[in-house]
Amino acid sequence: MGKAKSAADALRLGSERSAVKESNIINGELVHRTLQPAVERNYKKMMEFWLEYQRIETKASVHDLESLKDFMRKVAYGIDGEDAEDQEFDVPGWETVRKYWNAFTAAWQRAYPTESIPRGIAQSVTEFIKGPLAEEMGMPKHKRRRRFATKNVMLNYARQLWAADWIEHKCPATLVDDWGLLLGNTYSSSRIGEYIESSCRAGTGRGLHFKDLTFVAFVNEEGTPEFAIQLTRDAKNMTSTPNKRPQHALYEGKEAGLLCFNPMLPFLARILAYGAFRDYRTIDDLLAITPPEGEMWVIQWKDHLLETPFFRSQSGKDIETAGAFSHRLRSLGLRAGYPTPPRHHDIRAEGLHLMNQFESEATRMVYAGHTDPNTLATHYLPRNGADGQAAYHGQERRTLVLDLFRGLTIPRNPRLWQCLPAKKQYDFDNSPEIVNIKQELLKLRGIKEKGLLEYRKKLYTENRKLIAERLRKWQKNQPVKHDDPPGYHRAIFERVRFLMPERDRLSQNLFVVDKL
Repeated sequence: MGKAKSAADALRLGSERSAVKESNIINGELVHRTLQPAVERNYKKMMEFWLEYQRIETKASVHDLESLKDFMRKVAYGIDGEDAEDQEFDVPGWETVRKYWNAFTAAWQRAYPTESIPRGIAQSVTEFIKGPLAEEMGMPKHKRRRRFATKNVMLNYARQLWAADWIEHKCPATLVDDWGLLLGNTYSSSRIGEYIESSCRAGTGRGLHFKDLTFVAFVNEEGTPEFAIQLTRDAKNMTSTPNKRPQHALYEGKEAGLLCFNPMLPFLARILAYGAFRDYRTIDDLLAITPPEGEMWVIQWKDHLLETPFFRSQSGKDIETAGAFSHRLRSLGLRAGYPTPPRHHDIRAEGLHLMNQFESEATRMVYAGHTDPNTLATHYLPRNGADGQAAYHGQERRTLVLDLFRGLTIPRNPRLWQCLPAKKQYDFDNSPEIVNIKQELLKLRGIKEKGLLEYRKKLYTENRKLIAERLRKWQKNQPVKHDDPPGYHRAIFERVRFLMPERDRLSQNLFVVDKL
């Protein structure tokens, strides 16, 4: 290390070196932090709302508290909540409206940095949303209660997907990809957009690529060869710190278990279908590997695949999107008998709760991708995690009762109807809304004008939406009787499975307790 330079020498040297490069980055423009695409869209939307409001209310100003209150009141009434079946529209939560307000203030600050909304006015509007506006609209005062997708949920998903499903996918590989992704997410407690493209990162292509995977063979504790794969998550808030991204190992397991829960099956199937290994082509080649004792034998990828997404969309070679996957996962949940299917964060919550029982706080925070130690207790842990009765009597803590009660957070009806009963379907088909849509569609039959074709498409979309809403309302109110006979949808697989020998074998073999 050389002698320290004086301030004059360092500045002179810097001036000489920088003068060599032509640069136009030195100017009087403000530099803002880079936004994720979804955040940028939200900012743009809120600015469009304000400009439209100003067009109607010509005297509106961001420095006028009355204008801002009226603006946010109109925005709040324009938000569609989670469900809108029992009333004209579903009321959003006050925190949802507050997020809209925060997006507007942030967007305004970026667009007009010299005309900032005064802090006192901004805080007053926040309190207005939380108080008078929430009371007027009857906004929920709390968030939805945390739910937990326990192992029983995953088992019911597996049985539905592999041994009972009546859905024919456009691409047969969809089942393998979706199950592999679901197991990967479950065993790493990841967010939905960390292995595939998140809606917040739309168009970026970010997610799990082959360069983020390490596939190995090793000798396990029992002295037998075993495969494992390590996944590097493109975790939230770690764009600028890729070295801190969590890594998760998936493996065959040293003990026998249900094969449907073995992550190596879907991952190996997809890898071999890609022909991704540089030095091995078939499963027989892989099974012939004899790993060295105490070390891992790394199986290399083909170089041209390193930047390729591992989970690809069903329509091309682009990375799978969280929107498409979550839509298929929700549909699977409905078919599996869940009137309100678990969300992806319910799967993550269960994983983090279980991890909290085994690992230290530091390890758990790295595993979860958290930077705040309070995040787990505040947002993820169940409210019934302690056995007070056993503690009082000095007995061993019972986990079974607590686990079963935790599973009740996602109720299931094994005989959940997948279509309306005949009487309700008849009433629906003859309702004024559907009759009007059918009449409009009849008028448009044979029309090829572009504008009218768009209108017809809109009518079909509205028709599907009304059908889905009516079915969802019926499913939520359907009586739960465990001795009800299965409906046609649930019987069809059993009746036709013999026509599909491969599917028939899968539906049996995946539920065998064994090792690879």
